[in-house]
Amino acid sequence: MSNNYQINQDIEIYAHFNLIKYRLIWDMGGKSAKILSDHKTEFTVLDWEDETFTNGVVPTIDSKTIEFSNWDKRAIPFGTTEPFVFTAQWKTKQYAVRWMSDNRVVKESWHEYNHEVEESDFPQDLTLEGHDFLGWKDGSNDVYFPYVVDKDTIFTAQWRINTYEVVFNYKGSGGQYIQEIRTCVWNEKLDFPDLPAIDGYEFIGWYVGSDIEEHVDDVDFHVTKNCELWARYVGGGHVVRIDANGGAFNIISLPFSGNQRLYSSSPIPRMKGY
Repeated sequence: MSNNYQINQDIEIYAHFNLIKYRLIWDMGGKSAKILSDHKTEFTVLDWEDETFTNGVVPTIDSKTIEFSNWDKRAIPFGTTEPFVFTAQWKTKQYAVRWMSDNRVVKESWHEYNHEVEESDFPQDLTLEGHDFLGWKDGSNDVYFPYVVDKDTIFTAQWRINTYEVVFNYKGSGGQYIQEIRTCVWNEKLDFPDLPAIDGYEFIGWYVGSDIEEHVDDVDFHVTKNCELWARYVGGGHVVRIDANGGAFNIISLPFSGNQRLYSSSPIPRMKGY
């Protein structure tokens, strides 16, 4: 349409725009880095104020010491036909060093390439209940000092579970005490021995050492130290039970040998009002 177009009827006039194409050049800042297969690429930008065309564009570089940080982005001048240069910004590469114990991170730090980690940098006085500390490993490798950081690293604490000796003392079928010794690991649920029946004796429970006040739960006892357990019995002949017929009686059973009489000095049951 010319500028002198004569109007002699109703018309609609449409404006025509050419889409501006921007040629973008990615400058690696002197580094041997690559984007896709080329250092340059061409984009068509619909909105000249849109700077999101750098999203996802990350150069790769084979370097242990530096890594990509960001692009030096500037607004593109409207209507420009000249190539627009984005310059890559680089930063010193940092490596994560983590210390793990019992599946949890106990310490974390960041270091540059070739940093030397000394033994004093490692967590001190590390403990784990029921275990002895053996040292550290980097994967499957032992750790020697100084340790030179050249990658992201996880040091894993090595532990050895403690073992304990449990001594059982109980009467054999002949009535004499015998010993049974077992080795258990820390917090192991203890499997108590089956005791033989002994004529004239009744088993009343397990106790620690000679202290009959410290009773042991033989259903859910977990080993946390060396210990000696004693089976306790009542009896010593034929066990005679006294039925208090509802009254109070402090002694459960009394031992008597064959043909022995119960004398008047034997304990007498009590009942209030009787």
